[in-house]
Amino acid sequence: MHGAFHINGVTGPDEYSALSDDNVYTNLMAKLNLAGAVDVTDRHLELARRAGVTEAEVAAWRDAAAVMHIPYDDELGGHPQAMNFTHYDEWDFAATKPQDYPLLLNVSYFDLYRKQVVK
Repeated sequence: MHGAFHINGVTGPDEYSALSDDNVYTNLMAKLNLAGAVDVTDRHLELARRAGVTEAEVAAWRDAAAVMHIPYDDELGGHPQAMNFTHYDEWDFAATKPQDYPLLLNVSYFDLYRKQVVK
């Protein structure tokens, strides 16, 4: 994964997985937004310059978007929620009582963050 752009220590849209590295949703959105910023800057160069946007800044955005790391698990044939997500212990849904839902109100975050459970 050398040469790739990584976003580490984020909470993606699934609040049950805090402080993950390379959250797929976050990285895809960052890639899209960086590419969009490059496009807007290219189309409105004079306005961008007046706003203080430099060529080096735009080049960094372009480079980061081009090499954004989007985790993919070849064995599973899909994108895990984040790097190493599929290495976490699985949540025991069979042992979870109906009154324990929603989990975030009844289970400590410490337990949720270390398991394969998605909100």
